[in-house]
Amino acid sequence: MDVLIKAFKSGNFSFDDQSVVKNCQDLAEKFRLSSEEIATQYDNYFSTLDSLGYKITAGSLASFSRFLEKEVAASERQKNTSAVKPRVFAKAYDDTHDQPTPPNKRHAGSAAKSGLLTPGGIAPSNLTPMTGRSQLTATPASASTAFRARTNRGQTVCIFNEEIRSQWNKTASSGTSVQILGEPLTLPGVQHLHMMDTLEGKVQCINDRIVDYGEAMKRALPEAKDICRTSVSEVTQEPVWVAGRIVAEHEAAGSALNAQSVLLEGSREASGGARVRLDLSQLQSFRLFPGQVVGVKGLNPTGSTFVAQQLITHVIPVGRMMEEKKGEGTAAASPPKHLSMVVAAGPFTNSDNVLYEPLTDLLQYCSEHDVDQVLLMGPFVDVEHPRIKDGTLDVLFEQLFQQQVLSKLHEWQQLSENKKRHVLLMPSTRDAHSHPVFPQPPFMLPSDSNKVRSIQSPTCFVSEGLTVAACSQDVLLHLSAGEIAHGQGQDRMGALASHVIGQQSFYPVFPPPLGTCLDTSHYSALQLQTTPDILFCPPPLLLFRN
Repeated sequence: MDVLIKAFKSGNFSFDDQSVVKNCQDLAEKFRLSSEEIATQYDNYFSTLDSLGYKITAGSLASFSRFLEKEVAASERQKNTSAVKPRVFAKAYDDTHDQPTPPNKRHAGSAAKSGLLTPGGIAPSNLTPMTGRSQLTATPASASTAFRARTNRGQTVCIFNEEIRSQWNKTASSGTSVQILGEPLTLPGVQHLHMMDTLEGKVQCINDRIVDYGEAMKRALPEAKDICRTSVSEVTQEPVWVAGRIVAEHEAAGSALNAQSVLLEGSREASGGARVRLDLSQLQSFRLFPGQVVGVKGLNPTGSTFVAQQLITHVIPVGRMMEEKKGEGTAAASPPKHLSMVVAAGPFTNSDNVLYEPLTDLLQYCSEHDVDQVLLMGPFVDVEHPRIKDGTLDVLFEQLFQQQVLSKLHEWQQLSENKKRHVLLMPSTRDAHSHPVFPQPPFMLPSDSNKVRSIQSPTCFVSEGLTVAACSQDVLLHLSAGEIAHGQGQDRMGALASHVIGQQSFYPVFPPPLGTCLDTSHYSALQLQTTPDILFCPPPLLLFRN
């Protein structure tokens, strides 16, 4: 039971009593889930609740059991659905490409032994960056029956701002532009070094965030004009404003935060890096996580405990406000163009093969709707894919990416009538053929990939007056694991995403969870310099939009 309690505690959940723990353990055995798996499933279920109570009771566990039963029933229905033939993404595509071909004799024996569900008959030595797709035809065992048999192909799950959709009138595309904001992680001809940050550099990075936040508070709130000069440990009998970083009492990767063990760390300039206990008892509501930079109004009667009376966790970057004022005079003369964009997050293949059938269907959709831009966020070659995890893939990761992703995109672009379409690829730390560091440099694409462009993660770009920010890192998952909330509303996922905007950082969590290769030497690449119109943070917890 201790393992189960620890797994739920990592998500800030606690059990009402031992009987609830026993019932939860029985539930895990019933559905054949490990302690970590059932804790993750409960976190997914918890995100849909109206209540934000973190204590698991017998009633909430019963509701969770019904949720799991529905999930299992839906999975069984999908398995039992009869197979249907999928549509190809272009009429001009050769039908013979979809016909199974026998595997090459050289690989027949090894493929039979390993049960490999990969493109058949291809020797690694015969693979080149631009080998035709006809060489990657699937073996008879490779087609994903479950994917072909799905009945919800093209189904609209959710519509946001439907009244705007009814007014949409797609015009013929005359081409769009994409302008990347910020400094690039890599420069042409310059080798990019990873994880070269020092301890002193990490300290300076943390301190800069506190100072920058304090300056933003001064601009947004005139009464906080002395916030950058006031120490968090200064004895005060009158309310003052201070800026600092939220720290757990026992700071380490994965340390849990609770309302009784919150510390506030000041900047080196104002506080000498001092830490004091933060008393939250007078606040009606708050959302806090390790690494969060905040502005606090209150008093410190003893010098060791700062009693918070007001807490500000979100300061909007001023860049967007300045841009809007600057463009007021030209807005009427230059109305924004209509822009059609499709955004998708990986993995783009099924778990039982590496044929990338979902990617093919996605490109079919883009052709049917004549989109102007396509943003694909990794992983593309997912390290969590069963064939990669068990080591039975018989091609190099780079070759798989070139043959099954780039070749599909190039061929689709050639067959498309819209020759001015932009295709942007963003890597993920789960991509097996890319360095798992964050911030993450773009893919190194072949020189003939001029119609497909790779961008770093995270990134911010402007297209036709629309500012878009995107990040492929699991920042929402990490925020969810470390956050404590009290007296807040029901939109938990929206609140998690708002931390990225309010903290002016694509990754405000510190220290990061174990396994996160956070490279603080590229701190500037994590900063959000302006407020985007759209923020894309694909969540592993629960699909949502806000």
